[in-house]
Amino acid sequence: MLSLARFRNRAGDIGKPLPCPFPAFDFENIRMRHGATSMIAGQPGSFKSVLALNMLVQWSALGQKAMYFSADSDEFTVARRIAGIITDIDQGAVEAGFSAGPSMIKTSTLFDALATVRDARFEYRTMEIDDIASR
Repeated sequence: MLSLARFRNRAGDIGKPLPCPFPAFDFENIRMRHGATSMIAGQPGSFKSVLALNMLVQWSALGQKAMYFSADSDEFTVARRIAGIITDIDQGAVEAGFSAGPSMIKTSTLFDALATVRDARFEYRTMEIDDIASR
């Protein structure tokens, strides 16, 4: 458990705004911050995960560390989406590229794209709040 009395020892970048991933966020004064947990909520199929992964890709390109928790995605889905975001290749082609079947895309191209998101960490299992805090 953390104490505000010890905040001075942990302060560093806590609370400092992360780089803005999209101009629309700046326009609306939306800020994600270092050391904060942010949740994106909405209806099913409203591209919440795609938004979060695009933000993660943007921050990773700037050397920012991030942790992505997904309650509804598996490792393959996240890898497929991120590879598509980075390479601008549609999801069907990315999926074919990762599979053993014939593809117009070299699998190495997709793995090279994933390697650019080196400062991101992903968690796919159900976790208690204490588990998240200790990460």
